[in-house]
Amino acid sequence: MIPEKVVSRGIIRYVTEQTKDLALSALKEVLAGIQSCFGIDLEFRTGEEDPPMRVNNNLGSYIEKASVELLGAEKVRPITQPSMGAEDFAFYTGLIPCAYLRFGCFDRQKNYTYDLHNPHFDFDEAILALGTETLTFLILKLLTSNWHGN
Repeated sequence: MIPEKVVSRGIIRYVTEQTKDLALSALKEVLAGIQSCFGIDLEFRTGEEDPPMRVNNNLGSYIEKASVELLGAEKVRPITQPSMGAEDFAFYTGLIPCAYLRFGCFDRQKNYTYDLHNPHFDFDEAILALGTETLTFLILKLLTSNWHGN
């Protein structure tokens, strides 16, 4: 049985507007090739794409230093590669200065070793208290500092 109509949906993730344009252009080329090769009609539509994450480097540096102050340098690692996560948070980053934090929960000794999108993923809930403490510390530090989003 061959269906009369097929609908395929997906998310295109990108880290800059330029890579978004390249990805959309390449996808349109692939679809045009499929259409031509198989003699089928294709319709390509895009909706409102999620924006890329725009991190304020000054705020990121400030938060990194404050995190080291609270947790120690051995427990703080800067995020050096752009994230391909589909985060709603990215919408905020186009409006106000933002930074992005991740709290690691990998612990081989306690057998918390599976990645986030794995059916066996689990984590030690004690990290939630540390995350709350860290975020509270950072908020209070920002509120009592002279950092103004520059």
